[in-house]
Amino acid sequence: MKRIALISLLACLLAAPGLAQEKKGGHEGHHGAEHGKHKFKVAEVEKFHDLLAPIWHEQYPAKEWAKIRAQAGELVRRKDAVMKAELGVKTENEAKVGELRAKFGASVDRLAGLAKQGPDEELQKAVAEMHEAFENFFDAIR
Repeated sequence: MKRIALISLLACLLAAPGLAQEKKGGHEGHHGAEHGKHKFKVAEVEKFHDLLAPIWHEQYPAKEWAKIRAQAGELVRRKDAVMKAELGVKTENEAKVGELRAKFGASVDRLAGLAKQGPDEELQKAVAEMHEAFENFFDAIR
């Protein structure tokens, strides 16, 4: 059921791409009018987003799976840096952030595995899952 809701949400966002960027609050601080404009407190997170943004906003909607597959290794390298980065998280939030960071890491690894060998349909799902995991992680650390 959760997957159906996610697919429905993605369909809506792809049908009206401007809506996600016009949203007030939420992720406005890192997507803004141009997906490259953002504010991250952790350099490693920003560097990961610099690679993720064109994948999500340009290559994913255009179904450029070969381009996405070619970037899988770099996504993993940047994810590894995020996993090692020191985050300024309050003690009471460490468990939640740790869980979300782990989910984010696993989603990047899953995408990388599918990029090596996997059907485009599964890669498409993996990109959406990775983006969602990144957003959830980002929301928890800002």
